[in-house]
Amino acid sequence: MVIRFAMRAMNRWLVFWIGIQFVGSVAAAQFDFSIPSKELSKLSIADPAAYRDLAEECSVVRKSKVAKNLAVRLYLIAAKHGDEKIRRSALRGMIHVARSDEELRKFKVLAFLSDPVFADLLLKKQNKAPTTRKQNPPIRDEAKLTPRENLLDALVSIRRGKSLRAQRLMQSSDVQKLFSQFDDLMSVEEFNAACLQSDIDDATLYRIITIDLKLRYGDDSSEPLESDAAWRKVLEGTLPDKIPRISFDTVTEFNPDHSRFFNGRWQTPNG
Repeated sequence: MVIRFAMRAMNRWLVFWIGIQFVGSVAAAQFDFSIPSKELSKLSIADPAAYRDLAEECSVVRKSKVAKNLAVRLYLIAAKHGDEKIRRSALRGMIHVARSDEELRKFKVLAFLSDPVFADLLLKKQNKAPTTRKQNPPIRDEAKLTPRENLLDALVSIRRGKSLRAQRLMQSSDVQKLFSQFDDLMSVEEFNAACLQSDIDDATLYRIITIDLKLRYGDDSSEPLESDAAWRKVLEGTLPDKIPRISFDTVTEFNPDHSRFFNGRWQTPNG
């Protein structure tokens, strides 16, 4: 009987040990992550959408630091080199996979500086930020936009270095009339002069962003201060001297121009 009892106990322990090993192997499989080099080597800057799509696959593996780092890199490449639609969805993805609160803040500022669509997004809670391409707004059509929307486009364009576009948008009499409401901050002439600058100085940049904020939230007489306060929190520590340094090239440790994966490392398309 003693032998039978010992055999039973041994069998139960063996079953328990096998179970532990199985659960451990499943857990390891869930959190282990790797993308075959062959898949990465197929990526080409001629198709920025492919970087974004692969980044979305990586972002699903939340527990893997390797996956998150790769997702950030791929989103960044897509955001810098893609068209407006791809850049917008890639920026949304970057916000979703930010690796720290500080990086999240930088990604939000970069999104705001790159696309006026993100103004409303940045005032929402992080967990409500859209992450799917189906929710992306349509591409902007100047002919169908209001003076307010075109002025916002101009304010963003000048910050992105698209001075000619900003000047063209400001040529509209309706846009100029709307902009004149902010004469206490900047005149139309001063805006056009800023478009001619190769590098906008910090004081001018601050005024442009202030006009942007007032244009977006000043019409809501019930909550303008709350909205401005929310923006000050988002941009805390970035005005006026740090915003120019937040760009696709500086926002992370990754170089988005190193878009080709070859021989186990990222490099420029020409090697």
